[in-house]
Amino acid sequence: MSTYRNLFIYLSALFIATVAAFWPVYFARLSEVKTAIHVHTLLGILWLLLMIAQAYLIRQKKIQQHRTIGRISYFIVPAFTLSNLLLFRDFVNMDSEFERMFGAQITFYDLTGLLLFVVLFTLAVTKYRRNINIHSRLMVASLSFLLFPIISRLFLFYASLGLGVTDILLTGIYSTELLYLALVIHDWRNGKIYFVYPLVLGYVTIQHIGFLYSKEWQWWHEFITWYASI
Repeated sequence: MSTYRNLFIYLSALFIATVAAFWPVYFARLSEVKTAIHVHTLLGILWLLLMIAQAYLIRQKKIQQHRTIGRISYFIVPAFTLSNLLLFRDFVNMDSEFERMFGAQITFYDLTGLLLFVVLFTLAVTKYRRNINIHSRLMVASLSFLLFPIISRLFLFYASLGLGVTDILLTGIYSTELLYLALVIHDWRNGKIYFVYPLVLGYVTIQHIGFLYSKEWQWWHEFITWYASI
């Protein structure tokens, strides 16, 4: 339980890491960025700040305030999800060497990650909203789709270590898998493994496989072509 009492600290660290990861491509270039990206970023910031606030309220045992403020997420999450879908579509429409090399793989990982986010959030606020052990783990796991872009950018901009782009992208994936493995082990050492982290670990492993091979899937390229056209 002490881990979750300190959850707001870990989420605050994630917020700082997010700002650092996107500083070179967003915060340092605000005047050059499209309005849609500003809206997307604002929604993402609001979501992370809400998560931090919610974790702090739980630490302070302010359950009613936690439930009341949590209703804001019913508006933020759908809007944030839509903004992600629109930005992913813009990405696959880019005519760049990077998109041609990695577009299919990144789009696979991003879209499947967004699907996981929506499913976990929905379960957290519906079926498991009164089960604190499952609810808290679902909410933590809902952030998994942020880890790939954050960790990859941190390595790319601050600690590339001579790695190529593919290896840097894979570092974001490996780090996500290791995190969930550590969370499974943490639950095991505390006497009970809840279904959330093993399930998410299995899911991100499937995402990893998809990232490696989606570039070769004809059906996936056909889907991307359709997605880019809507």
